[in-house]
Amino acid sequence: MKTIGLIGGTGYLSTIEYYKIINETVNKKLGALNFARCILYSFNYGDIDVLNNKDDMAGLYDLLLDASNKVVGSGAECILLCANALHYFADKLQKNIAVPLINIAAEAAAHVKKKQLSTVGLLGTRQTMEQDFYKSKLNAKGIEVLVPDTAAREVQRRIC
Repeated sequence: MKTIGLIGGTGYLSTIEYYKIINETVNKKLGALNFARCILYSFNYGDIDVLNNKDDMAGLYDLLLDASNKVVGSGAECILLCANALHYFADKLQKNIAVPLINIAAEAAAHVKKKQLSTVGLLGTRQTMEQDFYKSKLNAKGIEVLVPDTAAREVQRRIC
């Protein structure tokens, strides 16, 4: 069994969900008391928020690269980013780390294609819906991506 490096803390709820699903899946496949080997790096979201407010994408990438190197140095054999928005950096990050990075957008695109769907709705953070890093992986598989219009995203932002 490989050791998975989880990089979370951008919202503990998504980190919990990844950890839960991974362990449930391993246990379902292997049974008994088998669960995943994981190394978790959890950001202090306050640090990310400061960089987001300054629109410091280079600083965010540096945090992510540092976290990735730490989990790899601790024995992780692959990395999962426990937030869709972090995948903005996935392609660049993969070029700068020594282990595979499992890209959720690429995996989602492969799953959608396997299900023979041609159009999907994409809901998520503003970055996930507005930037190209997620949609491009789906589009590359010939999948049309629908996102709520700007007015609907603003309503959702005010509610949440």
